[in-house]
Amino acid sequence: MNHYPRHIGDYLKDTSHLSLLEHGAYAHLLDVYYTREGPIPADQAARLTGARTREERAAVDSVLAEFFVLDGDEWRQKRADEEIAAYLAGEPEREAKRENAKERQRRARQRRAELFEALRGHNIVPPYDTTTKALEALLSRVTDAQPVTPAVTPVTSDNTAT
Repeated sequence: MNHYPRHIGDYLKDTSHLSLLEHGAYAHLLDVYYTREGPIPADQAARLTGARTREERAAVDSVLAEFFVLDGDEWRQKRADEEIAAYLAGEPEREAKRENAKERQRRARQRRAELFEALRGHNIVPPYDTTTKALEALLSRVTDAQPVTPAVTPVTSDNTAT
């Protein structure tokens, strides 16, 4: 997971008694939990949180004992498990949205390519960053009112044209 909800009121209500070091340990434990999308191995909690000094390890142990449950050889946190389950349940929907977005982008690019090609057929080469709406309007003007005079070649050559 890249992010998780942090309800400040709930957090402060439950953690107002923690020291600053314990707040940091708790925040880091939650970050590790959500990043791994699962429980923290009991034998790796200090290493995963970067707790090196005796005080830091004591803070991690204190937070684990108060806010986590040791389940076999893993530390679990109920709310984190619920958030992760909800996130994983929505993954197929997010994947479908990503695929739909890719398909829309592919169609838009194909449409722009068709518009540029049609305009090149009329000897018009608009800038690459012209909006699709402007390309459509330009093509509409060209195809609705055919020019009477042939296209004029520019006086200077465009060395950047492909």
